[in-house]
Amino acid sequence: MVIVASGTMPEKLNSISEDVKDRIFYEVKSLKSLKGKEISIIGGGDAAFDYALGLSLHNNVTIIYRKNSPSCLPLLFQRAKKQQSIRFLKNCVLEEIGKDEEKLILQCSADNDFQIYADYVVAAIGRKPNLGFLSERLVKAYRHEKQIEHLYFIGDVIRGFYRQVGIAVGDGLCTAMKIYYSKESENV
Repeated sequence: MVIVASGTMPEKLNSISEDVKDRIFYEVKSLKSLKGKEISIIGGGDAAFDYALGLSLHNNVTIIYRKNSPSCLPLLFQRAKKQQSIRFLKNCVLEEIGKDEEKLILQCSADNDFQIYADYVVAAIGRKPNLGFLSERLVKAYRHEKQIEHLYFIGDVIRGFYRQVGIAVGDGLCTAMKIYYSKESENV
């Protein structure tokens, strides 16, 4: 039996030059100790707003998102609006990230082109299943939802937008029960 419960990994920004990669992040764990910095967060979903709320305690944060309104939970948006250290740029498309001697320069477009300066960028632009360790054959089976005996995909790796711990735990319990009862029926 093999159960693939490998979760997800962040989607990466396209066409990022080598000279700015060291200041672009996809998770915030290593940024938690920052103070007094300008941080731009790309994305309008739950992760972007959750990251902003955590980082805004000691930094100025700009959330940049493409749509007219964010796609995060309303509660997260309401909490972020209460923070004076968080600003929002809606209907904004990130075109390029460059840098000068000190800051990153985010080239953006909305109704007109403009630049934003930041010390760091956090990209929260989506997640994808973490399947990099699987063989090509198994990835094809996953993508075409083909059943392979004794191989189970569970949790975030198959749930798309529904990436919640409770759902993943439920998948694990359900799969364990299926395996148990299939073994029981073999022994009868």
